[in-house]
Amino acid sequence: MSNFSIYILLIYFVSYIGVLVHRHINNYTGNIICIIISLFAFILAANRPDYFPDVDSYEQVYQHASNGNFSDIDYWLSHGEPGFKIISYILSLLNFSFQYFLLFFAISSFVFLLIISNIANVSYSYLWFLYLSMYFITRDLGIIRVSLASHLIVIALCQKRFFHQFIILFVSSFFFQYFSFIALLPCILAKYKVNLKLLFLLLLMGFVFKNSISFDRILFLVPSLQADTYSETDLVIRSNGNNFLPIIRNGIFTFLVISFFIKNKTNQIISGWIWMALFSTLFYIMLSNIPIMAQRFSAYYATVLPVAIAYKLDNLAKRNILFHLLIIFIILNFISVFYYNDFVWH
Repeated sequence: MSNFSIYILLIYFVSYIGVLVHRHINNYTGNIICIIISLFAFILAANRPDYFPDVDSYEQVYQHASNGNFSDIDYWLSHGEPGFKIISYILSLLNFSFQYFLLFFAISSFVFLLIISNIANVSYSYLWFLYLSMYFITRDLGIIRVSLASHLIVIALCQKRFFHQFIILFVSSFFFQYFSFIALLPCILAKYKVNLKLLFLLLLMGFVFKNSISFDRILFLVPSLQADTYSETDLVIRSNGNNFLPIIRNGIFTFLVISFFIKNKTNQIISGWIWMALFSTLFYIMLSNIPIMAQRFSAYYATVLPVAIAYKLDNLAKRNILFHLLIIFIILNFISVFYYNDFVWH
């Protein structure tokens, strides 16, 4: 195992201790432990090895954005959203090296997570432990823009006014992920309740329509330079069985969130969480023939899963056995994600 993977395991162990301290000793102390260890984790992620996903491509994006050639159409059509290029250009003017560029976005992600904990009214220790177990390091900060867009999507979903949701998702789309505005769909549907019949009908539709969706049919949605990069690669061509495990894992978390909150009758924000959880699995199924689209679109919706489950953990009684069963399942999920993303420990 690499030194980096050992650091991750140590971070995970300390985060677990923070959860236990929060649960059984003192809430404040548990949160402080997790805030400190998560800050260390974000700094570590900014210093991840060069062989991690997208590190080299982000360095190219940063170098390309630094030239500030705003009059060149290829400047805007190349990899990365317009706002992300503008931020990158400003950082270059401030003489940020590529390492400090990564650190800037890592710390930004940390701050966003603190904000989410506050506005969603969930304990930071639980939220961090869920986020670490499901996404962090092994996925999110290997793809910076998805991480930041994911945070903004959750922040938007926790707003009560549609106008505020729209503005936040517009910012997310302009700066970090073009398609993160699709999170508006659960924002709109939040006033409608999900029932089991509708749930099974939507999932069935996902399987029915997945074979009619291919990369060639959505090329008009993808900037030409990016389309050329993805064409004929395993990012847009499904390999048999590649998506089976992620769909199952995501489906289990979706089932948990829906079962926890489906009886909710009044809270529109929680209703939005249910729709987000449902779409996280539905879009993975519908777009399974285009791996990169399945991963991205599902990720936009799946961002709510750690928040929703952390919220449930917060509201379980001290002696409720479900708390410990959930923690065991969360740890098992971390083990599978850690193992599956073998670049972490090779």
